[in-house]
Amino acid sequence: MNKAELLAKKVNHFPKHQVGYFDLKAINDELRTQRESVIDSISELRKLKEVIFEKEHTLQVALKNYRDIQGNARIVKDRFLGRIANR
Repeated sequence: MNKAELLAKKVNHFPKHQVGYFDLKAINDELRTQRESVIDSISELRKLKEVIFEKEHTLQVALKNYRDIQGNARIVKDRFLGRIANR
């Protein structure tokens, strides 16, 4: 259980007329802190998502270049073997 839940449990335990302003303020402050933490985490995840997309693009370009090189190597090999066969 997190701090806000513990405070809410404490508040719910007492009759409404005994719940103090400071108990409610503490719950509100804790929830605000948790909300800010979640917002920070979301922004970090968005940044990581952008980095992942950039890395993925880089890998796709590298794979395309590799396939181009592989294709060119096949052409050169075929030409070389063709020249040997024509001798």
